[in-house]
Amino acid sequence: MIKIKIENEYSSLKTVILGIANDIGEPPNIFDAYDPRSLYHAKNNSFPNETDLLKNVEKFHNKLLKHNVEILRPENIPNCNQIFTRDLGFVISNIFFMSNIVPARQDEIKGIENIITNLDVGVIKLPEFMHIEGGDVVLHNGKLFIGTYLDANYSSLITARTNNASIEYLKKILQKYDKDTDEVWSTITTNQGSVSHLN
Repeated sequence: MIKIKIENEYSSLKTVILGIANDIGEPPNIFDAYDPRSLYHAKNNSFPNETDLLKNVEKFHNKLLKHNVEILRPENIPNCNQIFTRDLGFVISNIFFMSNIVPARQDEIKGIENIITNLDVGVIKLPEFMHIEGGDVVLHNGKLFIGTYLDANYSSLITARTNNASIEYLKKILQKYDKDTDEVWSTITTNQGSVSHLN
């Protein structure tokens, strides 16, 4: 079992799940892109190719090894972009929260299931109607920053990844573990109803 305890996003990294660039499948078309950057590349026919992605991920892998970081890798799922593992979940203290991500990315979670079962943490899978991505959550020594979209048209936007229902649920869970404080929640801010993807 791998012991995990996260208090912030910038202490020395000891263990990390690093995505893979193998078998990512075809680049998305403009109708399948689920984030602004992918949409840009789909429109401009500039989506990175697998060879370049493999090189970049391998460089990062080698950099992590140089700094003695234990690297966990997802199981390869053919025709699935598994680079952005950060979005699949997040840890607060010793609790792993498994994300409800956009439907087009659900297969990615299968690639890390074996890793999650080997973590010495509590695992919480959010109910289906609550959406949150790990990339929208940043922990800072007792403070929690969550990027979210609060406007009424949330469900019609594919780029809105974290909803208010998730924040309310997370607050209840943190209460249960005595981690719900005014200081934590006073750090959640909005910018015209939306602050998202903080990492």
